[in-house]
Amino acid sequence: MDDSDEMIRRGLATLDVISADDPNRVGLLNAIALLLYLKYDKTKVMDDLQQAIQMTEEVLHVAPEVHPNKLNWLNNLGNLLRNKYSITDEMADLDDAIRVAGQAADKAPQGHADRAMWLNNFGALLNSRYLKTSIGADHEEALRVSREAVAITPEDDPERGARLNNLRVHMKQGYSRTRQMSDLEEAIRVGYDCVRATPADHPDRGHRLECLGALLYEKYCVIGAAVDLEEAVRMAQQSIDTTPIDHPGRGSRLHLLGALLAKSYWRTGALADLDNAIRATQEAVSKISGPGDPLIRAAWLNTLAMCLGNRYSKIGAISDLENAIRTLREAVAETPETPETRSFLLSYLNNLCILLLDKYSRVRQSSDLGEAITSIRKAISLTPEDHTSHIATLKNNTRTKKEIPVCPNSSHTTRLF
Repeated sequence: MDDSDEMIRRGLATLDVISADDPNRVGLLNAIALLLYLKYDKTKVMDDLQQAIQMTEEVLHVAPEVHPNKLNWLNNLGNLLRNKYSITDEMADLDDAIRVAGQAADKAPQGHADRAMWLNNFGALLNSRYLKTSIGADHEEALRVSREAVAITPEDDPERGARLNNLRVHMKQGYSRTRQMSDLEEAIRVGYDCVRATPADHPDRGHRLECLGALLYEKYCVIGAAVDLEEAVRMAQQSIDTTPIDHPGRGSRLHLLGALLAKSYWRTGALADLDNAIRATQEAVSKISGPGDPLIRAAWLNTLAMCLGNRYSKIGAISDLENAIRTLREAVAETPETPETRSFLLSYLNNLCILLLDKYSRVRQSSDLGEAITSIRKAISLTPEDHTSHIATLKNNTRTKKEIPVCPNSSHTTRLF
């Protein structure tokens, strides 16, 4: 038995002998609850967390309504319940955490030093439930309390950046719901505020720059203004510049930069953008070590193959085409054949078929043609008979067999989609 276990044992023994109305009972209960949570934080044993929750509930039950620490204890209970939900993923636990966090936010008077923190926590929990249930009222309430949390947080508060980041998340989700450009523009404005509120050496600065770059790119996709794409590239580059080489988030930031530079190449035709896109995406793929997430790796491999394929189309170097084919074979091999991944696998197979046809038209190796036919037939086998893309896939298959380009010196203008 370690020191914490002994202190918990003695605390519980004392509870058994003091009266229910002893003024020291509340403090003792809270001390035991804290020890139990610290023990859980070390051991991750659910029973310790559950006992900490029960003790904190009893603290709130016996404490006078006017006790100066009652709001803090209410917030502690909300945090404990949130920890429980993170383990169980049970909706009942999330509902309990939201109920308690809402009480803390509602009871905190205007001007209370911790009101912004409690509002922020409440909004984050509401957002968790919205993501699970898609109930619009939860999103609207999360947005409301997050706005208030930001509004009452001083400009020089070190937590302002985190609260602005949460508000950006809620606003982006609002845009995903409404598709109103005003929501996206507000999310971008808050994203800039968030970056400005984040110190240059803050560990989350790279992530916040990455998110802002993604928002700007989304705006570019809707409006098509070159300035938004250029600014997205600038934010993505800054996110990488602030991210250490060994940071686990560096890969996703490199992939974003690579994808954005590839889009820039499509717009301008500048080969430097495409070369930089390839370098960034190659490094991104190299950052996935071990098993990782095969779906993410496959997606990044597909991006790399698209970039290599487009450089082949630009300059005609057969090595780029061969590397693109090899890379897409990896993407196909690493993508499981499930209903959830079918659309990705179909895209990779289609891209692989196009590249193989390009190579066949260049070097006239029958094995490339055979692999192209195999790839498109596999795509057909994965496509439901009643799916609208089935006819298009069949047409591609027909072209594969009957409309092969015969000129070995083609202009290499194939683009991948």
